[in-house]
Amino acid sequence: MSDQQPADAVDLEADPREAPFSYHRDAAGRIVVVGDIDLASAEAFRPVLLASRDPIELDLTGVQFMDSSGVKVLLQARRVRPVRIAVASPSVNRVLELLGLSFAE
Repeated sequence: MSDQQPADAVDLEADPREAPFSYHRDAAGRIVVVGDIDLASAEAFRPVLLASRDPIELDLTGVQFMDSSGVKVLLQARRVRPVRIAVASPSVNRVLELLGLSFAE
């Protein structure tokens, strides 16, 4: 990663097994996530989504794999704050579609 990381970016070089994803806020205020959200990273993703009760908008176009652990974190976050997925990768869209879930509020 570059030396100019956003303040809330996950440092993947410390231990790639801890959080195989990174995130930052874009100019529109969306949380942009890049990487995989799975059993290995769901616990690190949880505080990103549960940091406040304010509405959250996500850009998941950079998420190429998300398993049930990632879906669980999204559902937990939705219990305490509005969660909207503005855009997502085809693989994330497929998982949500198969489960009959919508985060397009």
